[in-house]
Amino acid sequence: MSKRRKSFTLIELLVAMGVLTLLVMLMLQLFGGAQKLWVANEKRSNIYADARVAMELMADLIGTVQFAYGESVENNVYSFDAKQNMIFSLDPKSKDATDNKSSSSIIFLAKTARDLPKKSNDSRFISFRRGTTADQDLRGKLLMLIVSDQPITDIGYTEDNFYKLFPPYDTDRDAMRNILKGYFNDIVSKFKSSTGDGEYEYCQVIAENVVSFKLTAYTLEGTGDNRVLKKISDDSADIKTPPYMLEIQLTMLDRDNYSKWLNIDGDEAREKFLVRHQRTFTRSVFIGNRWATVTD
Repeated sequence: MSKRRKSFTLIELLVAMGVLTLLVMLMLQLFGGAQKLWVANEKRSNIYADARVAMELMADLIGTVQFAYGESVENNVYSFDAKQNMIFSLDPKSKDATDNKSSSSIIFLAKTARDLPKKSNDSRFISFRRGTTADQDLRGKLLMLIVSDQPITDIGYTEDNFYKLFPPYDTDRDAMRNILKGYFNDIVSKFKSSTGDGEYEYCQVIAENVVSFKLTAYTLEGTGDNRVLKKISDDSADIKTPPYMLEIQLTMLDRDNYSKWLNIDGDEAREKFLVRHQRTFTRSVFIGNRWATVTD
């Protein structure tokens, strides 16, 4: 007579199911944690890649800044004459009124064939600025604006306007600098109202989700081995001469955290959030004393 096969009891089945459920939960947690880690690393990599591209572009173009000598000559010395030098403007102290974060801006004449509008001259005026947080169309965007000899019909800008921005000026240099600022402001307005995908030849977004854009200027003081870099105060008025060195500081968040940061109430809570999630990148550009007084 064959032996009867013993079957599992209900308690044994329940224990087996419990162990299996526990193993499945542990595996899900393991895969979930790995996925979160992968997503976090991917977001961080994207921020580093975006910042590297923006920093390299700004450093490359700022490094080509042009600032001519004055034409006053006495005893073979080229003296500094502001009326005969190229337009330059650096505002290191500006802050966004909405989020109270650094929002520096710069305008300079660059000599390079990189990223030019079609058919334009190798020289053109460039401005870098951060869009204001209060403006939904520009918030978090780092903009590169271009004015060259290419006409911009949208704002009534012609080739003649470009050459009037060079010395000898019809009026004083400060007046022409303000006129150039007006052109850049008009370009920003046209960029905002451009096609749905935001394409506009004279305004390019070079980085997004930017929390802070700070430019710090340094001069070189002293002689010989005693020369030292000295920071120009952040409270300084608009700087009209290229500094010896310019430090670029860019603070960014990933897209999801930037949206969360915008919706946080209270300055203290927003700052704590930034401390945990922001990434800050710094790049120094040595311009040198290419506009200094020169003797023969």
